[in-house]
Amino acid sequence: RQALEDAAELAGLRVVALVNDGSAVALNYAMGRTFERAERHVFYDMGAGNTVATVAAFAPRKGGSGSARPLAVAAQAYAADRGLGGLALDFAVRDMLVAKFAASGAATAAELRASARAMARLLREARRVKTVLSANSEATAAVEGLLGADFRAPVTRAELERAAAPLEARIRAPVDRALAAANVTAAEVDSIVLVGGGSRVPLVQRALAAAFGAEKLSRSVNAEEACVMGAVFKAAARSSQFRVRDIRLRDALPYSVRATYAPELASPQTVLVSPDFGAAGARRSVRDVRSSDLAVEFSARASGSDDDWAALATARVAGVADAAARLQATPEVRVVVHTDDLGRFDVLKAEARFNVSNPALA
Repeated sequence: RQALEDAAELAGLRVVALVNDGSAVALNYAMGRTFERAERHVFYDMGAGNTVATVAAFAPRKGGSGSARPLAVAAQAYAADRGLGGLALDFAVRDMLVAKFAASGAATAAELRASARAMARLLREARRVKTVLSANSEATAAVEGLLGADFRAPVTRAELERAAAPLEARIRAPVDRALAAANVTAAEVDSIVLVGGGSRVPLVQRALAAAFGAEKLSRSVNAEEACVMGAVFKAAARSSQFRVRDIRLRDALPYSVRATYAPELASPQTVLVSPDFGAAGARRSVRDVRSSDLAVEFSARASGSDDDWAALATARVAGVADAAARLQATPEVRVVVHTDDLGRFDVLKAEARFNVSNPALA
């Protein structure tokens, strides 16, 4: 997240907040709807390079009515497949076209794959064919002057789906992992909202319908614009120049944080400061009543993963023993941390708090 801010600064932009893409879609979904009861939806976003499933809860708050009623939106968890997207489908179709061209006898598959230019032209044609087959059952692939020969071949949707069959098992996986991370079942979800150009492919829709039921699938947002419009809404809500609906977003952090320290009268302890998909902007503290210095090591790992914990920050409160002897009291030593609007972890303060009496007032 720091890298994102650095890149924006190099581009001459001032970043005031970051929002997860699934959370932005959830905001866009809430903008023009009324909620009479609590609802939960999964936003399935298949873009060009990856697929993300986000579980979001919507709860109407007190006050107002209809579209003027305040609303709380909470991103509960999300999961991603960083290698599954529209491009993976394009590659599957491209490989099928390679086989068809080789079958024509104009060149071998090895000769075709050895030409970067020819493979790039086939990939461009594969993308077009995939788009046509999203709405039609048949299409014609055509590339002129491919290794000195004109290539033309019919392609059916059934052939595309056979070529993409190895990807089909991965389509539902992000939803399963996101539901498990949010500790909810598919039955507790009102709908699965499809987002991103890749979600238009019939193979993707059929796989999700087979896994969760066709009645669960929803196409109620603009697949290309929903994420951007949600981010624009969040920006407008932060500005005093715009008047927008009262929608409070609780975004989810992409990492969890733990703290390791040694209590004065016990063995070293490790405590979870921020759980997986914890609320962005929340404050947490590590406390210990002691008369000696306190050092706290913070480490982090990606939410919902089994990755190793990586060092994140260190906080130290020094001079505690001298102050305790001078004031003749044992303080509560604490370290307060939080995440800012960019989702970055920060140590707000590290202090020792004494409770002493003023003799003049005794």
